[in-house]
Amino acid sequence: MKSDPNQLTFSFLRGSGEMGYLIQQFDWGTTSIGPMTKWSNSLCTILGTMLHSSFPMFLWWGEDRLQFYNDAFRHFLSNQGKHPTALGQRGEACWANQWPSIAHHITQAFVEGQANQSDAELISTVRGSAISKVPWAAEYSPVWNEAGLVAGVLFICQEILRQGESYQAYLKQAQLASESSQVGHWTVDMRTRLVDWDDGCKKLYGVVNGQEFTYQQILPLIHPDDVIRISRIIQWIVTARSGEQVELSYRVIGGHDGQLRWLQSTGKAFFNEVGELSQFKGTTQQVTWEQGTQSQLEQIEHRFQRLLDDTPVAISVMRGPEFITELINQQMCLIIGRTQEQMLGKPAFEVLVEAAGQGFEELLLGVLQTGVPFVGNELPTTLLRDGLLQRGYINASFVPLREVDGLITGITVVLVEVTEQVIARHRVESSAAYLERIFHHAPTAICIFRGPTFVVELTNPIMCALWDRTEEQLLGIPIFEALPEAQGQGFEELLTEVLRTGQPFVGTELPVTLKRHGQLETVYFEFTYEPFPEIDGRVERIIVTAVDATKRTQIRQQTEQLLIQERKLNELKSNFVTMASHEFRTPMATILSSATLIDEYSGVDDGDNRKRHVQRIQSAIQRLTRILDDFLLITQLEQKKWANKAQLLVLVDFCEELIEEMQSFLKPGQRIIYQYLEGPETITIDGYMIKNILINLLSNASKYSSEEKDILLTIAVQSNQLVLSVRDWGIGIPEPDQANLFTNFFRARNVSHVSGTGLGLYIVKRSVDLLGGTITFHSELGLGTTFTVQVPLPSLPA
Repeated sequence: MKSDPNQLTFSFLRGSGEMGYLIQQFDWGTTSIGPMTKWSNSLCTILGTMLHSSFPMFLWWGEDRLQFYNDAFRHFLSNQGKHPTALGQRGEACWANQWPSIAHHITQAFVEGQANQSDAELISTVRGSAISKVPWAAEYSPVWNEAGLVAGVLFICQEILRQGESYQAYLKQAQLASESSQVGHWTVDMRTRLVDWDDGCKKLYGVVNGQEFTYQQILPLIHPDDVIRISRIIQWIVTARSGEQVELSYRVIGGHDGQLRWLQSTGKAFFNEVGELSQFKGTTQQVTWEQGTQSQLEQIEHRFQRLLDDTPVAISVMRGPEFITELINQQMCLIIGRTQEQMLGKPAFEVLVEAAGQGFEELLLGVLQTGVPFVGNELPTTLLRDGLLQRGYINASFVPLREVDGLITGITVVLVEVTEQVIARHRVESSAAYLERIFHHAPTAICIFRGPTFVVELTNPIMCALWDRTEEQLLGIPIFEALPEAQGQGFEELLTEVLRTGQPFVGTELPVTLKRHGQLETVYFEFTYEPFPEIDGRVERIIVTAVDATKRTQIRQQTEQLLIQERKLNELKSNFVTMASHEFRTPMATILSSATLIDEYSGVDDGDNRKRHVQRIQSAIQRLTRILDDFLLITQLEQKKWANKAQLLVLVDFCEELIEEMQSFLKPGQRIIYQYLEGPETITIDGYMIKNILINLLSNASKYSSEEKDILLTIAVQSNQLVLSVRDWGIGIPEPDQANLFTNFFRARNVSHVSGTGLGLYIVKRSVDLLGGTITFHSELGLGTTFTVQVPLPSLPA
């Protein structure tokens, strides 16, 4: 396959042949080194060097020992059927039974950071159309990353040149290593029980044919005196889930040649992601037992017992239906409160009398009879401790022991005492339940937020009610996702600051808009954000306590508003008393002075003077009467004692009489211009109320306008409504005062030089309200004011 240089987007791959193309096409994102765009410079550099070299090179990279190789090395892999599968593959998966010896060199380079060489080896090499075995030398070199750490191992091999004595020496060394090697590699697939072994291993077992062997088929090749011991050790490895390296020494009788050999195997168990034993692999070599055989066997047994005792789980092996203890380690002795001497060679339940009636004997019999393993967690049991029986808890595994022929003769028992863990968990669960009861029965709203998104970790019913949410709508959810309407109201910032500083926050009558009962409403809370530090001092949780202060806040606000209104009213009343005394004093003074002067005009020629003073007295009395009428009318309006006195009213006659009556109130040169716009001239309405409304509006227009200024009065009947309008060209009303214009005793800031009580417009507004009408106005300073009153007319009978 030829690579297309135009398709190689990474510069270090250009011109690198088929392997450069395959490397770019590989999905590295699924591996531990990630996509090529994130590769380190050190990896890219070594690959660029390797791919452009004519020497066969192979690279293992990272903890997973992921593989790369160049075109020169591709031919070796093709001969073994490993190309292109080997690219990106883990070394262990690729090389199988060869991996232990390869891994030795790789690990040495990784750990020591120095290159190391392997012995010369004969490798089948294509020469034209012929295949010949040629000696090759190889070196394993560490590759350093940017941090100065070994990140990979580069394997470089070179053919030894066919010249001189060196070549002959290498050739002889390679042939000797190939022909006389006494080391073999093997792997047992624990699922299929098939054994994958190399030719060297087969030779050691005296097997020459190429048939597949299972683990059970190899056992007959082992000396009968060693089979039981080897089987038990393997059974222990399977049961104890031990990842320890194990050494086994035993005898085999060659299946083909019948020769007795002493072998020593070093193996290790490998487990999958769920803890199941998947493979058992290692190496086997022949050893010489010229003397001290029994002593060495005893040493091996001693090492095995020591390994068993050092295992952190309790293990024992029991044989037969009486469960005679054949093997037991120190951890098991600690749990059952007995020594090895007390247990070995004796029926277990005769020694462990306290175990009777706890159900364990029945469980063991079931495993022995059915061959089905038993696994139980946190099993309650009575244990002997310091001479006293104590309640405890264990995790137990009972696994049947099978002989070569499959017969179940015993059980491997694995125990782990979990008493402290169970008691601690019970305490935690009890504390958690107690805390939860406190939360749920607390008289105030409580919840706990966790983390920077403030996930609701715990909440009580009162808090749920305040938020109008259920526990299911809150628990495990960030609070501002559960209460989206609370976002943007400043609470995120408050909570973030508590997490950052570890300082609590106390809020008093803070408003928050929440969706309750299907609609948004503003409520008031008194609450605290209290940091809840972890053991190391970090603050990841916040305890929130809250009280609904809505009603209290509303009452307080209403009370404050009433107090403000009361203060304003008192001020207005005080001003009114001052103004009223002034309003009364002026006409009374006029009456008093005119009455005194009348006595002085007693002559025949003093008639005009007497008449003038009588008119002044009458005008003053009218003014006093008007003020008193206003006071009386206010009382009637506020106590709602006014009765509507509807009567026929001829508008033209009514207005002419009103204008005539107002003449005595007008300033010199002022005129009331009357316009009747449209509608029937006779209507039914409370004429007295309409008269009071117009007199107050017209008198105000006169008072707040200068001399010689006209006042415009327009009347119309439109859409069964009486429409009245009074317009002046006076001083106008300041805009800040317009909102309070119809408040009793209120006077605008620009009329202090004009006498008045501040009741006129208040009377007008209350009168219009009683008639079911409306009043509006428009005013500008210095340009005047227009008041418009609309009063509905009673419907005429059909």
